Amino acid sequence: MNCPNCKKELDDGTMFCPACGQFIDHADQAEPPGKKHNAADEADRLLHVTEQSILKFEEPPQEPEVPAKKRMSARAKQARKKRKSLLSKKMMIAAASVLAVLTVVLGIALPGGRQGGGVQALLYFKDNSVVFADSENVSAVPLPENLLRPGGDALATLAVSGNEKFLFYGTENNQLYYAKVGANESPVLVDSGVSAYSVNRGGSQVVYEKDGKIYLYDMKETVPLASNVYVWMVNEDITAFLYWDYNESLYLQELNSKSQPRVIDSGVFEVLSISDDLNYILYIKGTSLMLKAGKSEPVKVASDVAEVFAPGKGGGCYYLAPSADTVKLKDFVTDDLAVADSQLTQPKEADYQKQESYADIWGQQQTRTVTDHEAYNVAVSKYEAKVARDAIRATLDETLSVANGTLYYFNGSKSVPAATGVSGVTLGRAAKDGMQAVVYTKQARSTEQKVNIANVANAAELKTKVQETLNGLTQYFVSINGKESLITEEQNASHFEIASGADSAVLYMTGFDYETNSGTLKSAQIKGSKLAERARVADAVYSYSLLEGGAGFVYFKSVSSSVGELYLGDKRLASSVSVSSIRPFGESGAFGFLADYSAQRDAGILYFYNGKKLSKVDEGVSEAALIAKDEKAFYYFKDYRAGEGRGDLCVAKSGKPANIAYDVQGIALVGQSAKLS
Repeated sequence: MNCPNCKKELDDGTMFCPACGQFIDHADQAEPPGKKHNAADEADRLLHVTEQSILKFEEPPQEPEVPAKKRMSARAKQARKKRKSLLSKKMMIAAASVLAVLTVVLGIALPGGRQGGGVQALLYFKDNSVVFADSENVSAVPLPENLLRPGGDALATLAVSGNEKFLFYGTENNQLYYAKVGANESPVLVDSGVSAYSVNRGGSQVVYEKDGKIYLYDMKETVPLASNVYVWMVNEDITAFLYWDYNESLYLQELNSKSQPRVIDSGVFEVLSISDDLNYILYIKGTSLMLKAGKSEPVKVASDVAEVFAPGKGGGCYYLAPSADTVKLKDFVTDDLAVADSQLTQPKEADYQKQESYADIWGQQQTRTVTDHEAYNVAVSKYEAKVARDAIRATLDETLSVANGTLYYFNGSKSVPAATGVSGVTLGRAAKDGMQAVVYTKQARSTEQKVNIANVANAAELKTKVQETLNGLTQYFVSINGKESLITEEQNASHFEIASGADSAVLYMTGFDYETNSGTLKSAQIKGSKLAERARVADAVYSYSLLEGGAGFVYFKSVSSSVGELYLGDKRLASSVSVSSIRPFGESGAFGFLADYSAQRDAGILYFYNGKKLSKVDEGVSEAALIAKDEKAFYYFKDYRAGEGRGDLCVAKSGKPANIAYDVQGIALVGQSAKLS
């Protein structure tokens, strides 16, 4: 380390240069060589962003001029996760096999096609054949020994036509086949090297991806549709085909006509949301949010959009326009020692010396210089502290950046400001009933609260404390269809969720202790577009789960090894319930769960709760394949033999159990789309 003034080499920890007296600010010395300390950079680093916030206030870096294909490839990793989650619907798959395949429930995200589609056929795998669980009159469809099992999921490559008359599956080398259900006919090869595909309702058309190219197969011949494709999607009947290519262009093609693909827009940076019928497309072009609605030309919703949340029906959404307040550091600092420090000068040792007489060893009177080292050291310490404060004062003209974004609500036709001064967005939800909601944070700042310069050691600590003051108290808000309501000002709020339907509410936890994994569960009811009653639900809550159909929520207490007590409201429903076994039952709000559960045996007692009454269904039920298909049928495994990878498939209708088949190896809800790699 060297003195910044005279460049003399110094020992580590030196506060003042012995050569020139320069104060050594070790916070500045800690900066990497050649890097100039910048207050705005430090402010960005210290910027408070609440947990789960995805808001960013910095400007995007300038990208070098590169070919479009390379540019898209570079962006692929950053946008892929979001695009997949927004372009796909979740399909739950359970698969099992001897040794290699474990019975699990999975969600699969597709790079294209339609995930699940309009049909959700329940199939089970037995003796290398697939059987439709809810169609007793349909014979089993044999599968080849080399059935492709990506990631060890036996049924992951399967899809069915919407009328359930055709079954599709993949084998080694990503070969896509289909077989006619209920007919003793040989399977037909569609193509090899297929990565993803989607079939229509009638089973007469298949759109699939191969080596970045998209093809249409009509059970007779294959027709190329597009190449250089990054993301693609078809509607349920495969009459319309949407794709986004590596040249940053977005296309739409009507497949029931001979028309060529129509360019929706070019220079598309990111596709955010696509409705199932492909009529509403939200995307980013440059920094502008664009909407393509029906056959109308794309319209610009807004410019300089940072993030989009809760896209819903008709192209509605929330979006954030980021901004930041720039404030002077000195406006939030008090300096009680300014006058006193101005009067301090560097102490001189001579000022603390005096002459005194003494007798030498021969008895002769002599004089000598005596220094009051204690007083001198006290003066030096005061002066060193003054110099340190002067170094801090030299930074007071620097500026700090404080998050202050504006959240907008777009209802599909016009935008309105939903909230200002937003520091972070926690989550967004779009419900089936049309409700769109966003939970976000603001920082309540007090301009009267200041940091005393006497209470900090250096400039870095001052900036940290001022930034904490600027962040202030976190306030949590919700905007529902553009209307703002305060949720809470409790500083330890977390685990937010939005329940929609008849009992819509904002749920959250306070005081959550991550060592005990418990906190206080609270609820704020939604009435119209505003919050109404706020209530404390329960203390020492481990977790909670929303129920479908607007039927509220359940929560767990006293959890150990993922098994605990299950509550609904203030009523304890059961003990020793597996936390991950809750299965909402259709749209009625009823649900099933496993009580008296043993993880070692993967077995418990299956119960149903219909909203009024709790009823026991069956014993020895495995959680590995527990599927609530609809309001009429609930499928499950019992007496599952993990060593054999087999179990007995049962169904509960109106709460009454019935056996479907023995020695079943896997069960899955299969839709109209799947992927092979």
